[in-house]
Amino acid sequence: MFFKIAQKARNYIVFAIMWRLVVFFRPSQTPKGFSLNFIVFLNWHIWIFNKRWRIFWNLVLQWSSSNKTIDF
Repeated sequence: MFFKIAQKARNYIVFAIMWRLVVFFRPSQTPKGFSLNFIVFLNWHIWIFNKRWRIFWNLVLQWSSSNKTIDF
């Protein structure tokens, strides 16, 4: 059981890093654009793995939709 959870977490981390690089190197996105893209992606993924994280990431998303930017 624990091994399956660890394997999912590892795959998620690798995929998130790859997604971050892909979105970061797209020249058409502004910095705020790729930050919000990445938050939406994380929100969707964390909702799949742990639905309790969804409330936290929705708060982060609401905070980031103002004039502030988020640096990862």
